[in-house]
Amino acid sequence: PLNSLNSKKVECMRNLNNVIILFALVFISTVSCAKIKNEVYSNAHYYIQFLGINVDSIPLIANYEKHLNIEFGDEGLSWRSLYFFNEGKHVLTMETDWQDTVHISRISIYSEEIQIDNVHPGDKIIKVTKPHAYSIEPCQDGFLLLKHNYCKGVFLEVDISDVSPTSELWRGECKIEEIPDSLCIECIILSQ
Repeated sequence: PLNSLNSKKVECMRNLNNVIILFALVFISTVSCAKIKNEVYSNAHYYIQFLGINVDSIPLIANYEKHLNIEFGDEGLSWRSLYFFNEGKHVLTMETDWQDTVHISRISIYSEEIQIDNVHPGDKIIKVTKPHAYSIEPCQDGFLLLKHNYCKGVFLEVDISDVSPTSELWRGECKIEEIPDSLCIECIILSQ
């Protein structure tokens, strides 16, 4: 009877070990899947797939809230945009344009959790350490665009509203190395 009791304890311990191992594997699998999912959504390249897509066909992304908006410009022109929020914070905007109000033509990424080439919105310009990867593209309204030289349609928008409008920076007549380190990346822009 004592032998029988010991063998039942051993069998019970084996079953308990198997259950613990099974729970551990499920936990590791769940954590790995969540990490992979977050890594996908945190890379700006993921969002390129939505360019040219019908605005009404854009799915929910991650756990972001999605809001459709009508934008109005000069001379009564309008276009549609989708605003995405995560826990009340503006993550990104997908926009059509006034010529084609159906298809997404521009995506602006504002979340510090999304990156391209390890550069995030909110980073200081000094983070753009590869001057040969970007070229300066002048823009209007107190912004400077840094065009990605290897990824067509990818830009970093730099806020230069505090820089004198008479400076070379406003005209885009300077080198990336000459942009003050104190300036920040406002957003990542993806366009067609």
